[in-house]
Amino acid sequence: MKFHTLFYFYYTEKQRLTLTRRTFIVDCNIYVMKNLLTSLFLMFALASFSQTNQHFVQGMLSTQMEDQQIRELDNFIRTQPQIEVCRIDLVTKRIFILSKNGQQVSESFLRSLFVSKQADFTCYHTGVYGIDEMRKYPFENCDQ
Repeated sequence: MKFHTLFYFYYTEKQRLTLTRRTFIVDCNIYVMKNLLTSLFLMFALASFSQTNQHFVQGMLSTQMEDQQIRELDNFIRTQPQIEVCRIDLVTKRIFILSKNGQQVSESFLRSLFVSKQADFTCYHTGVYGIDEMRKYPFENCDQ
């Protein structure tokens, strides 16, 4: 066997092994990246699902109050540690309250807040925000 034939054989064999090694490394990197991306996607999906643990409350203000008194009641409810959002519509007297994550607002707690401001409400409806259906206005078939 001549030297150049031997050298060519050695060179091509080395190149083939190098290519095989590179292909293996690239395949491993693709495999790792796929698993990493899948894991990250699942973590974010589970994290976003676990954040839907807020409860909402809907109702109707049944006490005749002036606009300024309604605004004061609205601001008072917003200051409570369990409440994240509170909206009382001045015209229709609809109430919407959204609790902080992981906390539920009971009807008795809400009534105590309203009574402390000489107010009352009807049509109490609660549910998990983003999962349970909210009632459409005007509220029908509610406890009067």
